[in-house]
Amino acid sequence: AFAHQGAGGMNPGVQHEVSPHDLRYARWMQRGAVLGFVLLLLSYALYLGGVLAPAVDLERLPQLWTLPVAQYLQASGSRDGWYWLSQLHQGDYLNVLGIAVLASVTPLCYLAVLPGLWRAGEHALAWIAIAELLVLLCAAAGVLSA
Repeated sequence: AFAHQGAGGMNPGVQHEVSPHDLRYARWMQRGAVLGFVLLLLSYALYLGGVLAPAVDLERLPQLWTLPVAQYLQASGSRDGWYWLSQLHQGDYLNVLGIAVLASVTPLCYLAVLPGLWRAGEHALAWIAIAELLVLLCAAAGVLSA
């Protein structure tokens, strides 16, 4: 078990137990956040540097950004949903990969700690993690869309 001393004036001197599950979650969160951020930086550099041609010319974006989503999609020749995965060879779509990695960090963290929670007898927390995963999966699949 690890102990963490309270910080920032919040109960100074009080020791809090940090569970192995908390540490595992934090490690996965840190690695995923760093990976997503690096992907964002690299893809943005490739986009701005013109290494990968964009689907929508940079000069057209200001006028397209003012449109409602449906009109933007039509005017730009884009589609919604998971279409972006087939367009990663284009600079502007490659940026979405870093965003998707960042959006995936929380569910991956839940998956990482779920077996340990179950083995430790933390069944209520495990069921909460499962419920969170199901909601996120439904949202990603578009089940919760209007």
